[in-house]
Amino acid sequence: MEFENKVALVTGAAGSIGMAVAARLIAEGARTFVTDLDPQHVGAVVRRLGPACRAQPPT
Repeated sequence: MEFENKVALVTGAAGSIGMAVAARLIAEGARTFVTDLDPQHVGAVVRRLGPACRAQPPT
């Protein structure tokens, strides 16, 4: 696993590309944080990608 013991932050995660990037990082072992301007969609992404994925609210 290329990203094992690494942390990643994916912006724009509610979009199809962002979600695909987050899913790949998780598959490669990264603990992944996702964010987007739409917090409802970020919650859906986290639920879909599972426990290795965490939401990071936009600032």
